[in-house]
Order: sequence, then C-alpha cells, then structure tokens
Amino acid sequence: LSLSLYLPPSLPLSLPQGVSAPREFVSWLYLSAHRPLARHKLTLCGGEGPWYALLHLPLSAFRAAMSSEAEGVSPMEAEELPEEVGGTSPMEQVETPAPGQDSDDESSSDEEDSTGSEDDAEDHEDEPEVEVVTAVEWKERGNAEYKLKNYRAAIELYTKAIATDPTEPAFLNNRAAASIMLLQFKDALQDADRALSLDPGNPKYLMRAGKCNLSLGRFVEARRQFQTAAESPAEGGKYAQQAAHEVANLTKITRFQEMAAKAAESGQLNNALSSLSRAIELAPAADALRLDQARIYIKRGDLGEADRAASGILRKNSMHSEALFVRGLTFYKRGELEQALKHFQRALQGDPDHAEARTHLKQSRKLMRLKEEGNNAYKAGKLQEAAELYATALEVEPDMDAFNSKLWFNRAGVNAKLGNMDDAISDCSKALDLDQAYVKARLRRAQFYMDTEQYEEAVRDYQQASDDDPSNRELRSQLRGAKIELKKSKRKNYYKILGVTQDASDRDIKKAYRKMAMQFHPDRVQGEKEKEEAEARFQEIGQAYGVLSDPQKKARFDRGEDLEESGGGGGGGHHFSHADIFSQMFGGGGGFGGGGGGFRFGAGGGGGGFEF
Repeated sequence: LSLSLYLPPSLPLSLPQGVSAPREFVSWLYLSAHRPLARHKLTLCGGEGPWYALLHLPLSAFRAAMSSEAEGVSPMEAEELPEEVGGTSPMEQVETPAPGQDSDDESSSDEEDSTGSEDDAEDHEDEPEVEVVTAVEWKERGNAEYKLKNYRAAIELYTKAIATDPTEPAFLNNRAAASIMLLQFKDALQDADRALSLDPGNPKYLMRAGKCNLSLGRFVEARRQFQTAAESPAEGGKYAQQAAHEVANLTKITRFQEMAAKAAESGQLNNALSSLSRAIELAPAADALRLDQARIYIKRGDLGEADRAASGILRKNSMHSEALFVRGLTFYKRGELEQALKHFQRALQGDPDHAEARTHLKQSRKLMRLKEEGNNAYKAGKLQEAAELYATALEVEPDMDAFNSKLWFNRAGVNAKLGNMDDAISDCSKALDLDQAYVKARLRRAQFYMDTEQYEEAVRDYQQASDDDPSNRELRSQLRGAKIELKKSKRKNYYKILGVTQDASDRDIKKAYRKMAMQFHPDRVQGEKEKEEAEARFQEIGQAYGVLSDPQKKARFDRGEDLEESGGGGGGGHHFSHADIFSQMFGGGGGFGGGGGGFRFGAGGGGGGFEF
C-alpha cells in the first residue's frame, strides 16, 4: 500500500484534494522537516506538481489520523540550549525530488515492473532510505539532551553538528559547555580555542576558554582572557561583571596558595591542606594544586592520599613528569626503592631537567646497593662488615622511616649473632620507633628479651603482637610461653641456685649439689652473721636439689608451677630435711666436727674424713 501527499512549497500545508487531516497530523508532518523521524516506513511518491517526502508512516496510523477534521498549524520554535545559532532553514536543506520526478520508493516501481526484470524490482525495493539531518538539527537535538543533563549524549550530537558544519563556532562552544559539565576541561578548552579561532574576540567564547584555563591551573592565560572579555563592547559590555567575578576567583586562588605555603613551612600541615582544598574548589582540574596537596600529604606521612592524588593525574596523562615524581616519592618513603626508581626514570624522560627526580634516583640506587652489600656480607658470615654497611646506609636518608626501619632490623640480627644483645634489642626498638606496625621487629625483640631473661618485656611485646593479630595461634603459643617464664622468674630458680642449665642431666645436678653443699655448709664459716647467711644458702641448695632430683617435681617446676605455694617444695608436701639429703649424699650426720658428724673442717687436720 502507498500514499501520496501533496505539499506545495509555500505554507500553509495541504493534502491532495478530498483528503483532510487533523491538526496533530499536520504538526507532525511539519516538525518532521526539522527533526526527521524514521520510526515507521511508508513510501511517498510524486505525481503532478511538487512533492516532498516528509514522513514515513504506517497506513493504519494515517487512516486513524484521517478520522478528524483538518485544522491549521503554526510552526513550532526550537529551544535554545545552551546556545542558539543562525543558519539556513531546515526546510531548505531537505533533499526532495524535483516536480514531476518519481521518488525512489515502492510506488514508483509499479511501472517498472511491466518493463524491467523481477530482480531489478527487488533490488530497488531493498535500497535504504537516507535520513538527511542538518547541522542546526543536530545542534537542537544536542540542546535537548543538554537540558536533560545527558551531557555525553549532547556531546555526541554536537559532534555531528560540527562534522556537518565545521565553520560554525557556536557548535564548538556548545560542546565545550557539555564537556565542562563532565569536568573534561582539556577537551572543553580545545573546543573553546577553536571557536575563538573562528570568531576572535567573541566575549562569550573568551569567558568559556578562561574558565577552562582557570580550572586547569593556567592562571595567567585565564586572567588575560577574562580581562579581554571584560573590555569587549559586545552585547553592551554585559560580560564585564562576569569577568570581574572570575578575576576575583583567581585572586583567591593565589591567596590560598600563599597561605598553604606559609602553613607548610611552619609545620601546620593540616592548615596547608585546608587552604589548598579551597583553591582546588575554584580550580578543580588544576594538576599543580593537587600535586602541591600530595606533597603535603607526604610530609604528614599520609602516603596513601598522596599516591591517589598523583595516580589520578597519571590516569589522564601517564607521562606527567611532576605526577610521576610525586608518586615515585610515595614509593621511596615506603622503602619500595625499585618502584620508586622506575617512576623517577620516567619523570626524567619527560623532563630531563627535573632536579628532584635526578637526586632521588641517585639516592635510590645508592641505598639499594648498600642494603644488598650488607645482606650479602651477612650471608657470607662477615658480620662486622655487614653491621658497618647497614650503619652507612642509615646515614644516607635519615628521614626515610620505612626503609630505615628495615636497616635497623637487619643490623639487630647482626648484633645478636655477634653476641651484642643489648645493641640488638636497641636496634629493634629503633626499627619500631620508625614503624610501630613492624611485626617482625617486635617479635625479634621479644625473642631477644626471652634470651636475656627479660620476661616482662617479652610478654609485653608478644601481647601487643597477639592483640594485633588475634587469630594467629603461633603468637598465642609464644605469649603463653613467655608468661610461664615470667611466672617462673618470680619464684626461686633452682637451676640457678645449683648453677646448672635446664637441660642438665641427673648426674650434672647431683655433682653440682655436692659442690655447692660443701662450699656453703654453715660449719665452714665463722661469725654469727656469716653463719646465718651460710645456713640460708645451704638450705636453699638442699631445696633446689630436692626438687630437681625428683622427676615429678622437676616436671612440675619446668611447667612453671610454684612448688612452694602448692606445698610441694623440697620436702614434697612434708617437712623438708636438708640433713637427710646431705646424709644420703655423704653419709653420717648433717653437721661438721660435731658429736655425730662424719665430716670435719679444720686447718690442721684432725679426725674428719675429708679435710679442706
């Protein structure tokens, strides 16, 4: 089925004789000249007079429209967002067939069917119908999307308008406006600059370019463009007030920068960050401001925030030299020197004169070399050389906490191997001073405390490590062991009393007892006070032997039990008799030189079995 509509070049719109249409249908036809639609397909063909194919519509929709009386219609105005431009009428640019010429459609092929081949007719029917859209129409569609805040869609439509007519600066200016709404200031600036090249001195385009430059941190160029726009007589000088407002913003930014620099110099880092944040609110895409802020974060020790700021810039420009250096500095401060070195090298590729990048590159290489040499010396058993290399590395960059904490940790291991336990503990403490979260340094110090029987300090370190990682069973076990040793240290240490180690054999324990008992027997000393001290020591020696010579008591003692509190001292729950042990060990009574004594100590001999 086909339908032919007659539309003379002049308004009002009309239909073939005997055909009427309601207002809505005629409006639809008229608007289609401005916004061509291809939602439905119906071939419109020509006959006598001028014909215009305006709309493809199903026949059912046309019949429904014919059910009402025709009414007049006036043209509809297009909305102006964000800027209206001049140009030829869309009607003048719509491609139409000449009077008397058939359209390339289904109805014009009826006559050809009788003379042409069937294949030719099929090929003709398959030809797609081309929608012709003018630059102004693309712009108006973009304006509609802009009004709906669909800025990406608006940019696509403005781009089509520019492709259709690249000489119209207003299309570029509109696309710049949409890009600004997406914070794409570099793209917006390119369009604004192109618009100015087509229409130099246009205050509207100058203002837009100035705002882009301000947001990007190009303050000198922004000020020049605002001042030029303010001096323009166009539109009665209406841009002077807007330009003055933007120049005031530039002045504020400069003041905020000065305040931030002064605060940072005096160590008021939070105030410096606050001032820079206020400046960034006025220039959100100013990379220089964000990198200044990143440097303050580094000074404050907030390396994560500094890294995020630099990384955001590098996502837009992977070869931004200053951003590469700042991000490299975050790796440098963390002690990740290989990553830092790579960033410093890339920064120098983009800016060979970047002095800070060059300096830190040299420092990174030096620190990596010294640490590696120290590690190699340690592995080779050259402990003193390793200690000296670590000490040299510690002097290179005193403020690099993360890396230096590892150097202190390594040197602690060297000092422990050398037997310098106090120095080893001190090195671990210095590592923790630089990095409180350095778990390995805390555990190493705890072990050194255990080795030197400083159990309270060991318990404190193990407790901290366990609190930081409560699911770690090994830490809980180490903590329990330290607590047992601490408890044991608060009671009598029978091993120390006898002068033996905990792994001493029964024979070693018996031998030590014989020696100590004979050395501290009260009969060997003169004087009342000395005799009392000897008696106390002699009793203690016997008590120690009574526990360590009994396998059950020894096991309980090794577990940390206090045998004196539990009534299981040297006497095993009953009265302890050191004389009994002494008698069993040496025979005879428990005294020297007395009535029943089997031993006598004298200077000139006598009847004793042993003489000392």
